[in-house]
Amino acid sequence: MSNQESCTAAPSAGVASWRQRAFAWALAHLNAKYEKFVASYKLKLLGDLSGCVLEIGPGTGANLRYLPKDRIQWIGVEPTPFMYQYLEKEAARLGMQIEVRNGIADELPVPDSSADAVVCTLVLCCVKDQRRSIQEILRVLKPGGKLALLST
Repeated sequence: MSNQESCTAAPSAGVASWRQRAFAWALAHLNAKYEKFVASYKLKLLGDLSGCVLEIGPGTGANLRYLPKDRIQWIGVEPTPFMYQYLEKEAARLGMQIEVRNGIADELPVPDSSADAVVCTLVLCCVKDQRRSIQEILRVLKPGGKLALLST
C-alpha cells in the first residue's frame, strides 16, 4: 500500500479528504501483521543509516522504529496531512525529533545534494510519475548517498 494521495483520477475535495482520513486511520491501526512480517528486512535496510535521512511518504511512521535515532536527522515528505498526527505520536513514543514537510515524490521540498539517505518503502508504486520521482531522489541524494528501497 502506498500513502500517496491517489493512484487514479483525483476525486472531489470532500471525498478525497474522507478517503485520506480513513486511509491514515487504517494504516495506523490495521498494518501490524505486515509490519511484523517485514521487521527483519526493515532493520537490515534502515538500521545503519546516518546523517540526514529523507523519507518519502512515511505515512504513520512505521519505519521510525528501525532508524538509529542518535545518528540521524529525519525529514519526512508526506502528501497526506491526516498522517501527521500519527507520525508525531510515533516519534514522541520513540523519543525522536522529526520534521514533516508536505510534498510529493515528484517534487521533493529539499535542496539538491542534501540527503545522506532516502527511504522509500511501498511508495513508488503509486506516484504520479516514477521517472520524475527517481530523478528527484537522485537530485537530493548527496554523492555516495544511500537509497533504502522496499517495494512489493
